[in-house]
Amino acid sequence: MTLLLYDIPTRDGSGCWSPNPWKTRLALNYKGIPYKTEWLEYPEITPKLSSLGIPPRPPGGIPNVPYTIPTVRLPSGALVMDSANIAPALEAAYPSHPSLHLDSPLWARIEALVPSIIYPLAGLYLPRVPEVLLGPASAADYHAKREGEFGMHLSRLAAGTEVEGAWAQAGTGFRELAGLLRASGGPFLMGAMPSYADFVVVSMLHAFRLVDEGLWARAVGQDASIKALYEGCAPWLARATY
Repeated sequence: MTLLLYDIPTRDGSGCWSPNPWKTRLALNYKGIPYKTEWLEYPEITPKLSSLGIPPRPPGGIPNVPYTIPTVRLPSGALVMDSANIAPALEAAYPSHPSLHLDSPLWARIEALVPSIIYPLAGLYLPRVPEVLLGPASAADYHAKREGEFGMHLSRLAAGTEVEGAWAQAGTGFRELAGLLRASGGPFLMGAMPSYADFVVVSMLHAFRLVDEGLWARAVGQDASIKALYEGCAPWLARATY
């Protein structure tokens, strides 16, 4: 049985766009694991995954939903939901494939660092997702979930975001990231060795690019080391549509 990845489609069929599924897809592509994709629109996620017998996520998580993407069905038949759970499951199921180096403390550090970049830039990124990427059913669901998260419609979030102030606030996270990359010698956070921590960063950067090329360009332009990391992971970004 081939591994099955559940992912969220774009309206034009151009493939994976969301950061969390990209974390898993990058890991699969890097490890060279054969897989196929089943695409689920946002309103289809809970009915489909609950029908498979997957226990719901506890309330209060981010996002605060019972079922989420990515989810995978391993060749053993085991079902694993959430990118943070999938990564160790892949390591255990495919020990002879290249390692994601989940034992590195960099993974936890990067997972803590990335929100310091994403949240300040949320008003520049999130409102564009349904406009640029999603079909009608997923766009309506996305708006509802984000309105619940931020307490306002995404149009108000966008209107209330001061661009230069947002970039200044995100700058702290970018500087920390650049410092880690420069200390390692690059292009990856572990020097010449790719790891899952790299994929957490690159999934964010690539999501920016799919929404707005200018947003991505300014993000990778924060430091040459950040652009080098993105370019170093380019081979594993190539497979997005199947």
